[in-house]
Amino acid sequence: MSERAGRGQSHVVGVALLLCVSVIALGVVAAGVGSVVGETAANANAMRVADTLADAFAPTGPTGHESVRVPASAGRLRTAARDVRVLDANGTVRRYRTNAVIFETGERGVTSVAGAIVVRDHGWARVTRPVRATATSDALVLDVVVVDGELDVSGRGPGIRIRTNATGTRDALAGGTYRLAVETSTPEAFARYYERHASGGRVLGERDYDGDGVSSVVIGFPPAARAYVLTHDVEVAV
Repeated sequence: MSERAGRGQSHVVGVALLLCVSVIALGVVAAGVGSVVGETAANANAMRVADTLADAFAPTGPTGHESVRVPASAGRLRTAARDVRVLDANGTVRRYRTNAVIFETGERGVTSVAGAIVVRDHGWARVTRPVRATATSDALVLDVVVVDGELDVSGRGPGIRIRTNATGTRDALAGGTYRLAVETSTPEAFARYYERHASGGRVLGERDYDGDGVSSVVIGFPPAARAYVLTHDVEVAV
């Protein structure tokens, strides 16, 4: 073989190797872009679900019958039993049995409990809306959402359609110092929220009141001359 022919073959091999490297690199880039797009779409979907649950289970939401479409083409929407307690210096003065409404898709999720909204993402959780409370020296007003009924349905097509029927009640309490205990699987998220937003109350700790393995985060409020619990009772069904 001549020297010129050898150089020609080397050139062809070199070009072929460069083309292979380029194709592989483009494949890696495409996979990376696809992963980013997929993560962005999944996060956007979770936030749309959070907005929908925030509206459907808001303490100031509409009363009567409503039909709600949860925009989830994938994932699971279910309920889980939870308790909300109002406590004074002597112990529990009111106990509300409610259900958390939970949406899960992969490692992401959204939970509505007692009117609060918690968003979870890859093992990390944050409260995007707390339990609504208005605390002054004159009056303490707690707005608690109580959900009755069970859900366990998977996302499909344009989303999950659920039905709600909401009513409201008002419960007056004597003046004094009160605490609110909300049973939740993410008490640390509430603790972080109230560290940043101390005006809405102060986390005093956690306690498993009924021994079921799910702790309640305990939120304390300053003394008030009067106290009210406004419950927004929502029945849910598919």
